[in-house]
Amino acid sequence: MHDFFPSSPCQAKKKESVTLLSEVAAGIIGGHTSFSWMTKYSTWCKEDKVIHLTMWQGVNPPPNRDVLQKLVDKFNQSHSDIQVESLSVGQQDQQMPKILAAVVGNAPPDLLWYNPTIAGQLVELGAILALDEMLGKSPIKAEIDPTLYASMKYNGKISSVPFATNNVGIFYRPSLFKVAGITELPRTCQEFRQVARKLTRDPNGDGRPDQYGMFLPLGKGEFTVFTWLPFMWSGGGELVSGDSQNAAAVDLQDNQGAMPAATPEGNAALQFWRDLITDGSAILSGPERGYETDDLLADKVAIAIHFSGEAIAISKI
Repeated sequence: MHDFFPSSPCQAKKKESVTLLSEVAAGIIGGHTSFSWMTKYSTWCKEDKVIHLTMWQGVNPPPNRDVLQKLVDKFNQSHSDIQVESLSVGQQDQQMPKILAAVVGNAPPDLLWYNPTIAGQLVELGAILALDEMLGKSPIKAEIDPTLYASMKYNGKISSVPFATNNVGIFYRPSLFKVAGITELPRTCQEFRQVARKLTRDPNGDGRPDQYGMFLPLGKGEFTVFTWLPFMWSGGGELVSGDSQNAAAVDLQDNQGAMPAATPEGNAALQFWRDLITDGSAILSGPERGYETDDLLADKVAIAIHFSGEAIAISKI
């Protein structure tokens, strides 16, 4: 690993920026993502004695990205000696090729927003810095939920600080429920299917619904899996058994669950999603764009799965 504090005229400013830039990361709406320093010094200090930092992030949906930019702008305005450039480089599960190319080409960003599941790969590449000493001296440490420390460490060392953590929720349009005459929220998968069918409407009779009951993410990336997992867990399923750090323990074939969907097997959650599509009451997102809220905001769908980080956009309704 590289030493974070090489000899430099800007050494003191670098140390200060660790705490100050943590403020930019703290409280940003965004699945659980991490924020780390990468091993790069080329743009730290220029002749104007200003520290110039590049931050790669993939915050979505766009309204949340706007919030982040406002925080970065506020930081830059209040710290004339440290300037941060925030760049959107795509969803967190699509970043690895870009990160590898940047590291190999000796042109990585100074700060990186990423999924903590790839922290081990970044550490092995020598691409990120251990933060134990710096975090220990930062007031931000007191703001971190202790339950998150397991996701911050790799081989006993802290490799990142939490950028955001939130929960998955099923958001719905009360006004559309009222129009459909639905007065009670569904409590079982079967009731959910019935409600989704009732909320699917084709008022002009052209055979294509103008309003769907449910919006489901399409893709094989992190967001789709992230929003599907609660359905599996609510049915009693598990991805791993025993050693939770052992990915080889994943076995969906024999994974038994009690979710009251079409089958009692561990794939009941997948079957439930498929049932909604087969019923014609669910519409799929664009590939790997399940985080978008446009259809929910435009009354084109009545129910959607999103994470709490999208509350800004959804609060408009």
